[in-house]
Amino acid sequence: MHRRLPLGPCLVVCTLLASAGCAPISALDSHRSFVRPAPAEAQPPSGAQTAPDAVDEDQLMADVGALDAMPTLEPSPTPLPSSTPLPTPTVPPTSTPDPLAASGSPVRLQIPAIGVDAFVERVGLTTDNAMDVPAGWQNVGWYMPGHRPGEAGNAVIAGHLDNSSGGPAVFWDLALLSPGDEVTVTYENGDQFTFMVQDSAQYQFDADVEVINRVFGDAPTPNLNLITCQGIWDRNKATYSERLVVFTSLMPERTVRANGQGAYD
Repeated sequence: MHRRLPLGPCLVVCTLLASAGCAPISALDSHRSFVRPAPAEAQPPSGAQTAPDAVDEDQLMADVGALDAMPTLEPSPTPLPSSTPLPTPTVPPTSTPDPLAASGSPVRLQIPAIGVDAFVERVGLTTDNAMDVPAGWQNVGWYMPGHRPGEAGNAVIAGHLDNSSGGPAVFWDLALLSPGDEVTVTYENGDQFTFMVQDSAQYQFDADVEVINRVFGDAPTPNLNLITCQGIWDRNKATYSERLVVFTSLMPERTVRANGQGAYD
């Protein structure tokens, strides 16, 4: 036989259970109008840091993609080393202007002491490497490959002693010249160079190199050497056995330039 509890104490127990959230369904049904208020959000204490908002992952990935799309900066090129400046080229010395460039060629030879006034031909070398002779018996020949009368060096003018019949030619009396006699050469443009006889000498027609250099070679002063034949006629060789050379030197004070300049201007 079960013992029955009194009704009053039972109501007290049910009330306590309801207040603890453990009321039986029959008791909750009888109190459906009762609604517990939602608990208030806890406010952070004054001065406390607020937790950061949740990270938006989609936006973060978009920002990363934007960074990836930025152009890559090219590294600054390494500056090239300064080149070593080239040395200033040495200016070649200016060539000395030819004082006779405008004179042309010698065209006239005058030797008052022996009555010579001859036209000057230009001659070179024969096939035997000997100085050629002028074509005219009364003309003289200037050795064109050599020096010009009036410039430093030994200029040479040659003339025939006689003609083919044995009569006098232009230098028939050349042996009569004495030191101090004058010889004048005139150029195409009118320039005149006067020389003074210094000496004379006789050489074999086949003279050695030393003689040739003395007659035709270089010299520090302007000289003019006059050549003609002398000696015995050799029929077999068709030439005279010797050569007469008259040595003359320039007289600068007697030089006349067509442009009014002096001998060395």
